[in-house]
Amino acid sequence: TKSIEKAQTRVEQMHFEIRKNLLKFDDVMDSQRDTIYTLRDTVLASATDMFVSSEDEDVPETEAPASTENGSVPEEIGLAALAEKEGKAPATLKTTIWQMIERVVQDAVDDNLPEKGGNTLENPDRYEQWLTSKFPVKPIWNPPLAQASLDEVEEQTLATLREVYEQREAEFGPEMMRLLERLLLLDRIDDHWKDHLQNIDYIEEGIRFGAGYGGKDPIVVFKNEALAVFESMYQQIEEEVSEFIFKSQVNTQAPRRAPGRRAGKPR
Repeated sequence: TKSIEKAQTRVEQMHFEIRKNLLKFDDVMDSQRDTIYTLRDTVLASATDMFVSSEDEDVPETEAPASTENGSVPEEIGLAALAEKEGKAPATLKTTIWQMIERVVQDAVDDNLPEKGGNTLENPDRYEQWLTSKFPVKPIWNPPLAQASLDEVEEQTLATLREVYEQREAEFGPEMMRLLERLLLLDRIDDHWKDHLQNIDYIEEGIRFGAGYGGKDPIVVFKNEALAVFESMYQQIEEEVSEFIFKSQVNTQAPRRAPGRRAGKPR
């Protein structure tokens, strides 16, 4: 009888640990879910202010996100800068899009830093190939790209992109451009969030089935991996929105109506 009681106690303790770990898994996802939902609600709420001009407003600088030890989402991580704790909506969607474009360009320049140090691009041809493949631009570099400093590369790239952006806004009109920005943000957020949830399920499933982690705490492993895929998701959202905002086409013509049936006697 005592052996049965001991076995039952062990089983109950094991089930308790499983439930406790599941709650810890849920805590990580609650943080990420709150960030995404707040962001999405903020974009939706901005629809009421989507016609407000932001030409005279200062665009706040946003630093690159930093990882946290406990696996929670950093307060400012790319698009999450929109989801302020006070619930304030950003000045305009245009400001949001440009913060994203700036971070994408900064990342591209950082990916081309010289290994041995220096202040010029390691591979100018690769950078220009990336730029012209992502955006419909052909910059005229002054000084030449191979001789330009990293700051000059970034400044000239953003100046060229802003010129093209303003041309598109003049062509579509501010109202249509804000609508395009909003739809792109919502579409990319929703699409990548669904993929992210599947990736989280795979990670959690592997941990539950006892995948080996070299003696590390599985909760810590889950938090680190969940944060890594979350940051990757944000980066993909920013890259795709930044690219598609320059390539998307808007049909401003009203759809043609199908010819109606001529009035006559009912059959």
